[in-house]
Amino acid sequence: MMLHLRESFAEVARTQELVSTGIRVSKPSVDPAAANQIMRLEHSLRTYEQFRRNSGAAQVRLTTQESVLNQLGDLLLRGKEIATAQGSDNSSANTRISAAIEVDRILEQVSQLGNTRVGSEFFFGGGMTTTPPFVSGAYVGDDTVRQIRISDEVIVDANLTGRQLLVDSDVLSSLTELRDALLSGSGGPIQDTIAKLDQAYTNADRHLAATGASFRQLESLATTRDNLEFDATAAQSDLRDVPFEEATTQFLSAQTVLEAARAAASRILNTTLTEFLR
Repeated sequence: MMLHLRESFAEVARTQELVSTGIRVSKPSVDPAAANQIMRLEHSLRTYEQFRRNSGAAQVRLTTQESVLNQLGDLLLRGKEIATAQGSDNSSANTRISAAIEVDRILEQVSQLGNTRVGSEFFFGGGMTTTPPFVSGAYVGDDTVRQIRISDEVIVDANLTGRQLLVDSDVLSSLTELRDALLSGSGGPIQDTIAKLDQAYTNADRHLAATGASFRQLESLATTRDNLEFDATAAQSDLRDVPFEEATTQFLSAQTVLEAARAAASRILNTTLTEFLR
């Protein structure tokens, strides 16, 4: 009788906790198999959250890179306009000198773009993020490509290096050749820079297209990650949580059993006392 009463009290306490917390598996001993699955799902959810933060960081860096590449494209187009105009017979020594000054300023703007910061870091310095990667028009950073993992299978390049952005792409060299040709005062060398400026623009545009592709990859993986996260959250809730209505029903049922146990115990105790008095 006492064992049955203790079990009934324990069941009331358990179901009362269900009602107050809504958690069915509050500790591993309640359901070891379910607890193990819940821990695995919790690990997955933490991983998804980390990938979400990584994707956010990658998006900030890619947005910066996209902006810089668009500005570079505009500067290269202006350089081509200058080369086309000053390479014609309508130009003069004075107009070419003025144009050379403008191209020199364009080169300064290009170097400033190469020294773009994100927060306190120099964006295009590779692994060297604390010092400007471009000094006097020369690249002094390294070739480390920053990478960010955005899923179990996918790692994206988070930025170009300054060498990729301005040196290997011929951006700096094409504009420098244009300036020097303008200063030389000859139309032929000026016209010769147009093809190289076109190639530099094409190279920058390729980097811009790759950046756009990375953006689309981030968006696609974000949708997949959100779906996986939703499924994992739902599965975890099914294992761990109990609906309020179900918890209340269990609690009322446990109370009913306890009351029946108390009534039975009372009858037994009364009978036992009567027999003792006899």
